[in-house]
Amino acid sequence: MENELKIQAVKLSHNEQYLIRKNIVYLLKEGKRNREIAEILDVSKRHVKSVKKIYSEQGLNGIKPKKRGREKVKNIILNQEQEKEIRSIIIDKTPEQLGFNECQKKFLHFNLLYIYFISSK
Repeated sequence: MENELKIQAVKLSHNEQYLIRKNIVYLLKEGKRNREIAEILDVSKRHVKSVKKIYSEQGLNGIKPKKRGREKVKNIILNQEQEKEIRSIIIDKTPEQLGFNECQKKFLHFNLLYIYFISSK
């Protein structure tokens, strides 16, 4: 039941998440305890402790929103010959033959595109 009240930060925008972190820092400076802050802002005590630690180690820059996800590669367009070659590699070779382990199977497609892009330069 208690978890139902907590804000799910992943559903908030980067700016909303940052605002919550700034409010945590403000309340900490006002002398509030972790539990009190968690109740006031409707976040978990764990989140308050996490923000407190990051702020103490890195300052305000540590709690600012950062770029997330993979960096987008621009203007990679394969011609038909390149697409055909990549398809044949994917179909004819196993991940082990290409030097990938079990954890990398999900990323095989992206790795092949990356490898091909680098070797074509």
